[in-house]
Amino acid sequence: MIFIFSQPHDTSTNLVIDWLYYYDQKTIRINSYSEFFHHFGTVKIENNKNNSLGNLTKKISIWYRRRGVLAAPFPTNKIDQSLIYQFGENLRSELKILFEYTFEKINKNAVAILGSEKGSRLNKLRVLDIAQSIGLNIPKTLITNRKTAIIEFLQSEKSIITKAISEATFIVDKKSNKHAFYTQNISKKKTTELDDEIFPSLLQQEIKKEFEIRTYYINGKCYSMAIFSQQSAQTATDFRVYDTVNRNRNIPYQLPKEIERQLKKLMTRLQLKEGSIDLIKTKDNKIVFLEVNPSGQFGMVSRPCNYHLEEKIAKYLSHE
Repeated sequence: MIFIFSQPHDTSTNLVIDWLYYYDQKTIRINSYSEFFHHFGTVKIENNKNNSLGNLTKKISIWYRRRGVLAAPFPTNKIDQSLIYQFGENLRSELKILFEYTFEKINKNAVAILGSEKGSRLNKLRVLDIAQSIGLNIPKTLITNRKTAIIEFLQSEKSIITKAISEATFIVDKKSNKHAFYTQNISKKKTTELDDEIFPSLLQQEIKKEFEIRTYYINGKCYSMAIFSQQSAQTATDFRVYDTVNRNRNIPYQLPKEIERQLKKLMTRLQLKEGSIDLIKTKDNKIVFLEVNPSGQFGMVSRPCNYHLEEKIAKYLSHE
């Protein structure tokens, strides 16, 4: 039995399930908290008994693809509008504690686990610390809320960028337009527009790229792709600001064996068997580590490079 925790419209999940059906593997996809309890039933905790979770008695495989299962709805009944948000947050807190307990239970029955029940919420700063400690190159990084510190950092490094401390995401306005949080350059002019104290922000030296690298890591193996983002001014700072006219060239890439060894050590320290890793190949032939996303996109690596990662994931979950 294979359980996949995902979101309704995740295409990568669909493609992996196609392969699981091809290999005749019984698969259950769970996209919401209500589906979770439909399949796992009631949690029982009693004195002098083996605590149970539904009818879970046999060995299973688990893929924590997306955190859609943790999304609780806001209350819809007629209550004071000022309380709706607070009630919604309370419901999410209730589910968080419940899922922490139940995931711990089902993990004990799992013979194969991909992803993390914690989702993609790794602490980026801790990951940078670990990466540096095992010998990976990382960008010089500053977290500050002071304008003077930003100006000094810019003077020192000549060119700097800023990006999210947590996970880069997007917000939706009243017209349903999405506004994404991308990596941005910080110019001298921009620093003059800042208040003396701002919200704590992450800044890094801007690495002069030859190209960017996206590596999908699964069970000790690295599948890498070179992204020639410097070919377009639109994608030069962040390749996710896609240029649909002058598209980036993407080709398979073999990381140096020492870098792959270090990445394997990093993922072991993070207790992850899969994840999407972002790196940079510099103009002076160095590999610089940026970050890892436990539930990042891998289709963008699989298709251009003919890695067939969806089938490899299906085989892993099938214990092959």
